[in-house]
Amino acid sequence: MRGSNIVIMSNNVGKRLAASIAERLFQKTHSVKLVRFNDGEIRIEIGDNVRGEDVYIVAPTPAPADNIMEAILIADAARRSSAGKITLVLPYVGYSRQDRKDKPRVPLSAKVVYEMMSVSADHVLALDVHSEQTLGFFPDRVGVDHLFGSYVGIPYIRDNIPSPFVIASPDAGGSKRARGYADRLGQQNIAIFIKFRPEPGKIGKVSINGSVRGKNVVFVDDMIDTGGTLVTNAEAAVKAGAKDIYVFATHALLSKEAVPNLNKSPIRRIAITDSIDQSDRDLGEKFVVLSVADLLANAIRRLHDGRSISELIL
Repeated sequence: MRGSNIVIMSNNVGKRLAASIAERLFQKTHSVKLVRFNDGEIRIEIGDNVRGEDVYIVAPTPAPADNIMEAILIADAARRSSAGKITLVLPYVGYSRQDRKDKPRVPLSAKVVYEMMSVSADHVLALDVHSEQTLGFFPDRVGVDHLFGSYVGIPYIRDNIPSPFVIASPDAGGSKRARGYADRLGQQNIAIFIKFRPEPGKIGKVSINGSVRGKNVVFVDDMIDTGGTLVTNAEAAVKAGAKDIYVFATHALLSKEAVPNLNKSPIRRIAITDSIDQSDRDLGEKFVVLSVADLLANAIRRLHDGRSISELIL
């Protein structure tokens, strides 16, 4: 909304990233008071006047679901405080993996969560959603813009990975992403790792479609959860004659024993972003955290000014 000010606020898990974004916009983050009743119920209060302002709520929504609830309630508080325009900035969008009804008697969870989050929002700015088609689950009245982690990943790979290297997808479903990275890095070929599961939860043989012998291998993905697939693929790449193994993934969920397992693996370096705050974790020497604050700050400025964000889609 032209003529209004940019207001940055966040849920709890987004505070550090929101502060970095606000600094780049020469702003301060507006205070959001979050308290809990004895039973854990959340109460939200915005501490500053936001009447008529252009409000951007930086709200990563990894588990637990309280992060989603905070985003919903902050947006509603802004709406009831007569904010001019409300944009949910979602550096990580939870539940985007649950994008289909693949069995009887299961919910379409992504659709349910997206609709809940957008009840009081006018616009959504999302980063590297796991399943792009889920962006269609936001109501038609809500504008949606989608950015990609490749904006920071491609420069990092270009500047830090020795040649020769090959871009690799950790599974068949990520081949389009790997091809996009390869094209932008001037690489003609990609490698696709295909795993065979003898039973649910277990990975058997790994087949590699493409040549990795004598090359550094760079796995690119939107997220790392337990890291099990990456560890297995890295071991398979080494057996196939690859040199060093590198990883870039936008979102670091790092569930269960992911951090120690990845640090013990043949992977040389793992680059992730701060879309999910890692400041309270000891990641070890293999991890590099890249910031998406510049990307999101630039996008917010362009949205506020009514300009295109196409130049930020890399």
